[in-house]
Amino acid sequence: MRYSLAIANGCIDGPDQFNWIHRNNLTFAASLRELAAAPYAFTILRCPFARLASAYLDKIVSRERPFWSFTDALNDKSAGDRLSFRQFVEALAKPSVLKADPHWRPQVDFLVLRDYDDYFELEDFESMRVHLAERIGLEIHDARDLSRHGTSHMKIVEDELMSDIPAEELFAMKVGGAVPGLDCFYDDAMREKVRKMYKDDFDFRTKALGERAALS
Repeated sequence: MRYSLAIANGCIDGPDQFNWIHRNNLTFAASLRELAAAPYAFTILRCPFARLASAYLDKIVSRERPFWSFTDALNDKSAGDRLSFRQFVEALAKPSVLKADPHWRPQVDFLVLRDYDDYFELEDFESMRVHLAERIGLEIHDARDLSRHGTSHMKIVEDELMSDIPAEELFAMKVGGAVPGLDCFYDDAMREKVRKMYKDDFDFRTKALGERAALS
């Protein structure tokens, strides 16, 4: 969204200037007054299962900055190469760890308004893109390949359960150009644990999206 807003407002011209958004994180951070007065408001939700697995694979396995937020909140600097997705999720049972970083903090914590005009799901990106272009004239650009946070350029491995694979092995997979499918991190026990931990997110998503949430 920051990339799309930067283009729409003439701050950058296109992909060659993508890194501008990282140097100007707060440029389009609206004040509470501005949000309350907005004539149209929407929010984008993501399936909690996919969001959590993606955060682990992208931020924890690759040891990006949120990894250190995690170890600081856990107060365990030894948590690292051997950390599996299951161990990561179990650590989130501590409220201080669950709230430690926006990449896995519950989505409901970021809602500002009681009601929004539209609710979109990240998994249906194209419908959101078309709707926003028609309603408010905003062109949404898919920046996942530019940020390298997407997986479209990698081989997706989906033939085994990955919830207990150490982070170092998953990192080696990534270096080799392959990543697990996000569903591969979940068995029934993992799904139940995450569903309980993120109950408010699941409930809100169902309320906001209705049948669309049940199908995704």
